[in-house]
Amino acid sequence: MQTTFIGLDIETTGFDPRTEEIIEIALIKFTYNDIFQKELIDIKSYQSLVNPQKKIPQIVVNLTNIEDEHVKDAPLLSDIKKEILEFIGDNPIFGHNISFDVEFLIKKGFTELQNNLLLDTMDIVSIAFPEEPSYSLETLSTKLNLTHINKHRAYDDVLGTFFLLKEIKNSFELLKPQTITSMQQFLQNKDWPWSKFFSYLKPSDAIKKTQKNIEKKGEAASNEKIFKLLDSFIKKNTKVIAECENYHVEEIYKFLAKKKDKIIIASKNLPQINDENVHIIYPQEYYICPDRFQKFIEKNCLSFPEITFALKCMIQLNENPEFLKHDLALLSDEKKYWQEVASEELFCKNCQHFPFSTTHDHNKVVSATSHFQFFKETIKNPEQFLDHKIIITDLENFKESASYSLNQKFKLNNFDYLIKHLKKDLSLDQEFINNVQNKIEIIFGLIGIIHEKFQKLSDYNPNELNIDKTIKNSLEWQNLFKSAINLKEYLKEKNYFQFEYKKLIEIADNFHQQLEEENKNLQIIITNNKEIILESKVKDLSFYLQNNFWPKLNNYFLLSPNIYYKNESDSGFSYIKTELGLLGETPTEIFLPFDTEQKLPFILKKSEEEAINEIIKENKNTFIITSSVTSVKNIFGQLSENLNKNEALLLAQKQTGGNNKIIQSFLNADKPTIIIGNYDLFSFCVEQIMPFIKTKNIPILIIHKLLFDSPQNINFIQNSTKYRNSFLEYSLPRTGLTLKKSIDLFFKNKGEKIYGLDPKFFKDYSAKILKNLQGYVERRDQESEISDQE
Repeated sequence: MQTTFIGLDIETTGFDPRTEEIIEIALIKFTYNDIFQKELIDIKSYQSLVNPQKKIPQIVVNLTNIEDEHVKDAPLLSDIKKEILEFIGDNPIFGHNISFDVEFLIKKGFTELQNNLLLDTMDIVSIAFPEEPSYSLETLSTKLNLTHINKHRAYDDVLGTFFLLKEIKNSFELLKPQTITSMQQFLQNKDWPWSKFFSYLKPSDAIKKTQKNIEKKGEAASNEKIFKLLDSFIKKNTKVIAECENYHVEEIYKFLAKKKDKIIIASKNLPQINDENVHIIYPQEYYICPDRFQKFIEKNCLSFPEITFALKCMIQLNENPEFLKHDLALLSDEKKYWQEVASEELFCKNCQHFPFSTTHDHNKVVSATSHFQFFKETIKNPEQFLDHKIIITDLENFKESASYSLNQKFKLNNFDYLIKHLKKDLSLDQEFINNVQNKIEIIFGLIGIIHEKFQKLSDYNPNELNIDKTIKNSLEWQNLFKSAINLKEYLKEKNYFQFEYKKLIEIADNFHQQLEEENKNLQIIITNNKEIILESKVKDLSFYLQNNFWPKLNNYFLLSPNIYYKNESDSGFSYIKTELGLLGETPTEIFLPFDTEQKLPFILKKSEEEAINEIIKENKNTFIITSSVTSVKNIFGQLSENLNKNEALLLAQKQTGGNNKIIQSFLNADKPTIIIGNYDLFSFCVEQIMPFIKTKNIPILIIHKLLFDSPQNINFIQNSTKYRNSFLEYSLPRTGLTLKKSIDLFFKNKGEKIYGLDPKFFKDYSAKILKNLQGYVERRDQESEISDQE
């Protein structure tokens, strides 16, 4: 195990090597022996500051503590190039996100490094620690208690990465011996940089530690009012729509589990609850299909990301055979790979995990499922729920799930999968099967031609083409339509009984039907890897729900903390009922407002600069909500210049890291923190993270921008036509409810003060938005008025 490795890390003035420069470089030299032995021996190292011959931006100074005076007498990069290259040689180069460092150096003239093998710990850290929300070196060092003193300094970062690798090795060696053997056998003859590392793993005698469940902080919400409503609903078998601000979904599950009635609860997210009377039903695609996974790993040439994904699945299959999709914490590309191995109705005729109706345990009192799964099964087989009470929570998210359930995507890969199986059956007429394959390829060729010819008509995304009347009247579209009919009729010439053939007929019929239907929006999508997809969406989802979903339910209790928005002339439920197609229904409407004597001060400021200065003076944890990446960048730049780096930490969405890294940095911070991000990041932070952390809260909330839909937005154009006044009845409620949700979360997590900076707050129409917040806030236009009251 004497292979020599070079650890490398650089610090730079920015990300773009064309305009930015290196200000520090550090290298270490080690072998496999250094990784796999318990004690750390003396490792050879090289480190140097570098004169960038330009001013170091304040944001970099804040991050690294490297200032202009530190590098003014340092050598130029060209002066130390020779000794750097001699230290590295032709050895493999190792680091965390190492491609950035090496590519930066190559662009600066270090072309000799182009042939060095790169080993990136980012490729394997998610295999070892699949449940981590962030894989930044800074976050992992804190979480794993690694030696990493001066974060964002080159030598400490490269040494921290070395200790991370040792921790990764320790984690793998705690796996079962058969798991380690399976991984090693899989990696044999794989041209993957980390294959040799895995070959040296040996099972450890230590016992693997399990993570303890974290209890939520704070007092439980008062559920008495909602319990009374649910009791009444169960007894009367009626229809109800209700907003109740103060309840916990988990408590509702426990309450209903004590009842004798059979109940189905559909929520946005499935609950984490352990009750013998509650049966949690996961969608079929949450499970892995062992047969499909075996075919995946037997592919001739797996890419490096595919190998990483395969190892994640392999560990779970050996350590926890009943694992679910969310146990893997899949990264972006890996979600695509999951579709190739997941249990799926189209492909898994013998899979043990089958649709809802067969996994639904009728002996349980309460069955919990997702919006998506419940909607899908109600449309397909509503009779299975006739003797159940139906409760749908998180109602504001239900439309999105229904839309996703109804969307249909036609891909060449799906056809190819079925054709491939039919070609293996020699009892079939193979010439006929080849002809079917040719007809399918002609269809997708025509779809590609249509996209290429008409893509300029799509001003939303060049990879997406919305099919309009002009395209449907074109010769190319008529040829596609005729080809779809031809395929459908040709398949009827044979009466094969094979599962794959019946599926092929079903898909071909459905494909032709989608081209014919007038109530569908069709879209051609070309993915990044040039895959052609024809997607079909319901044109008017509200109308569909009104006619095809709600009439199938004898009873329902629709519940949410965030659906009531009252204009002058309506009941407060008009917007949500219009969106969900409930206007034809007559449910009992119940509004249980959140009200408290201690309302939050809502301070409106016309001067953004004045408000920013006040934020800095507050010296408390603060979240600045804005609506765009540009706004985040601008505020971040402004605060970077004015903020004392020693007194506060500044975090900004996509500027200092992704969402998970920002959250972890905030949780690890030992000083006041200012976070800049959008509404989704705020909700994630306060709703998913804060309730579990007793020592953290965000007392100051800044509403920098209200979230209004652009009139050019395709969703606005499609949805606003249902309203007489699209601004007052559609845009304002959407904006108001988004703000209301944020303030509701802020209030419940011990918020103290809200600033409104958007000039729209001073428009007449914003009075309607603020009026719907009266249960939480008290408007103040001047800070002095607050001071007088205090």
